[in-house]
Amino acid sequence: MSKLYEFDAEIRKNPEMDAAYVEIPFDVRKEFGKGRVAVRVAFDGEPYDGQLVRMGTPGHILGLRKDIRRKIGKQPGDTVHVTLTERTANTGGKSPMAKLRKMLGDANGPEAAALMRRIETQSRETLAGWAAAYVEENCLPVYESAFPGDRRLRAAVSAAKELAAGKRKPGELKPLLRDAREASREAEGNPAAQAAARAVATACAVYQTPTGALGFSFYAAAAAAYRQAGLSAPQEEYDRLAAEEMGRIGASLERAMVPDEPNPVRVDWNC
Repeated sequence: MSKLYEFDAEIRKNPEMDAAYVEIPFDVRKEFGKGRVAVRVAFDGEPYDGQLVRMGTPGHILGLRKDIRRKIGKQPGDTVHVTLTERTANTGGKSPMAKLRKMLGDANGPEAAALMRRIETQSRETLAGWAAAYVEENCLPVYESAFPGDRRLRAAVSAAKELAAGKRKPGELKPLLRDAREASREAEGNPAAQAAARAVATACAVYQTPTGALGFSFYAAAAAAYRQAGLSAPQEEYDRLAAEEMGRIGASLERAMVPDEPNPVRVDWNC
């Protein structure tokens, strides 16, 4: 049975975004033998699955999502009672992501078909700028609520938008895309955050890989569904939420489209 840790902590606010966290009052690496630990937590009795991480902070921290803060009636500056154990029991050594699909959405459904038709009419620059803007608004908050202080995905989004605007060269994005992909791998154990990170990494590479304008939408759909429905909803509910998100993505591109674009991108959907 995993060891139980229990302590009181002040809720701290990230000064750069609408995110909050608590500091872990013990040496995480010494206790667990690793630097990033998936944990099962209760904040004032409200359950939550998260990760102990170190994001430019002196010690490890644990994100405290806005919806959890709302449920327990606490805000930054308040004290919260925390209990946590390492999240290994009842998983067979596997993370929840092993039981949940990494992507959601019907590739043959009407939402995907409509999105593909719109993609085919737009330039590489328009698609890259739109995709980066979409994940910045809709996917970054999912990841950053779980990992406050991690700026890797935000840096990639900013650079992708600059590339789309002609202010950067494609090669300048390579290290930032590597960092974004690494962030998604490190989010193992948090399906919503990991799907959001994958959506961001894929969207930020749309200039180089235009088919990613469709690909990121399936990750974004998974992030939205898992965030809204949790990790134990029926597949039918995930499918419904994913279809809604795919529809929102398509509508977002329609608003960003350049009419009669003279240089539409060439995409091979069978690649």
